[in-house]
Amino acid sequence: MFLKIRIGVRRDGEPFELDVREYLINSGLAIIGKRGVGKSYLVGLIAERLSEIGQQFVLVDIMGQYYTLKQKYPVIVVSMGKEEYADFKVTVDMAEDIAKVILESGQSVVLDLSYATMLDQYRFMASFFKAFYDTAREVRRPVVLIIDEIHRITPERSMIKLREVAEYQNKVAYWVAEIARTGRKHGIGYVVAGQREAETAKTSLTQCEIQINFKVTGVDFENLRRKIPQEIANEVKNFKAGEAVVLGFDEEFVIKVDKRKTPHGGETPVFTPVEVDISSFLKLVEKIEKSAEESERGRDLPRRVKELESSIVDMKKRLAELEERNKQLEEENKRLRSEIKARDERIKKLEDDLATASELGRKLERIKEVSTAVVDAITEFAEEVGIELYPSDIAELIRRVRELEQKVEMYEATERERKYLVDQALSDVAVKQTIREMESYIKRELLGVRGALPDIFRQVVRFDPDTVFFVEDVDTTVTESTVRSYLRKLEGIGIIAEASLHGKRGFRNTFYAWVNTKLRRVKATIPDEAVDKVYDQLREIIIG
Repeated sequence: MFLKIRIGVRRDGEPFELDVREYLINSGLAIIGKRGVGKSYLVGLIAERLSEIGQQFVLVDIMGQYYTLKQKYPVIVVSMGKEEYADFKVTVDMAEDIAKVILESGQSVVLDLSYATMLDQYRFMASFFKAFYDTAREVRRPVVLIIDEIHRITPERSMIKLREVAEYQNKVAYWVAEIARTGRKHGIGYVVAGQREAETAKTSLTQCEIQINFKVTGVDFENLRRKIPQEIANEVKNFKAGEAVVLGFDEEFVIKVDKRKTPHGGETPVFTPVEVDISSFLKLVEKIEKSAEESERGRDLPRRVKELESSIVDMKKRLAELEERNKQLEEENKRLRSEIKARDERIKKLEDDLATASELGRKLERIKEVSTAVVDAITEFAEEVGIELYPSDIAELIRRVRELEQKVEMYEATERERKYLVDQALSDVAVKQTIREMESYIKRELLGVRGALPDIFRQVVRFDPDTVFFVEDVDTTVTESTVRSYLRKLEGIGIIAEASLHGKRGFRNTFYAWVNTKLRRVKATIPDEAVDKVYDQLREIIIG
């Protein structure tokens, strides 16, 4: 048989009592009120009254306000922190086991999560509420679940941005809603308290047929005013701490909450707790943990066997793939050997053809030399004996052609030597390293940075080195002072230099000189053409 608990007195002096089965388990109770008006005080009073009649309850406390119940009542405080007042310390991983222990022990518990991080609070509550609901269906012993700060635990609109926290918050909201909707079938009483009805998830409140509203304002007052008589509505805004209006009965009425026998945790009380025998509680913890370990091992063996079988299948599949790949590589190797053999044969033939061509070239060159010598000898003989072999104008033309041929040979030799010196300079290890360093510096420090510098740098490199340019000549969206600061930076690097035109100070493009100086520091004799090539290469990177 369920008993009643007194929590206050009506205006007419009649005590206000709640039948535990009818109004806490079958109906559900919501307590709404602003901060400091007595909302949490009433939660503590309900816990006291439940303790006095021997009714088990579980109070979820994220603010650390209800451990003071220990002063007069045999309540166990389970905490996730290192509080001295805690009877039992838990971690997130123990949430399911603790839910089972609490329900099987039949002892009232304050679940103090005040010193846990927000993530750990939601992780713990998600596992706890699920296990609490599942275990209650098996135990089927009446228990009252009390959740304070419901507006923070299950908000109507979550402001949490961290994905992991939001994920667990959604799980908590689901199980709170499930307990509110169907918990009564399994003997779970439901009491929640929050500051604002508008900010609390509707699924957490709609199942509460009884509401106790303390002083509220704003949207919450407007919502309340539509539910109560006008004369009571006129009083609500002027309610003192501990005064509230009750909804859900045949008529609405105002009550004054009774005084508690234990101090409110928010007042930082000092007290000596009553002795609580938690030996049976600890034995249940050990029993459940041992059972969980054995169950886990039993479940782990088939899983492990399945994993090994899956690994064997994967290994066989991988072996088949490797064998197929090996077969493909053998065929590829055979094909490559055939191609190499054919290539070697072609190379041999080409070498033979080249040898033949070289021999023919030498013979032709020898014939040319001999024929030239014969012609020269005949011409010289003819001149000495006074015989005219060619007309004078033809002879002069032949002489000029020979001079031109000698000049062409000299030019070609000079060009070959010049190209060799350029290639040799560009192949120099120090020069190549310097080029790489310049490229890297340009890409990283001048083109790869944020802001207007990359665009200004590109424009500067386009300017004619022989022309003086000014700050206003740089086309950009930033201010002239910003452009000037960037130009000073480029001047400090050596890419531009200060110059003047008609008395006006400006700048000149010295990018070529910067490149030339860098290269000649590592190789003073580098040809100008090599410098030109490097300059063109870097300019192409900059301008594109």
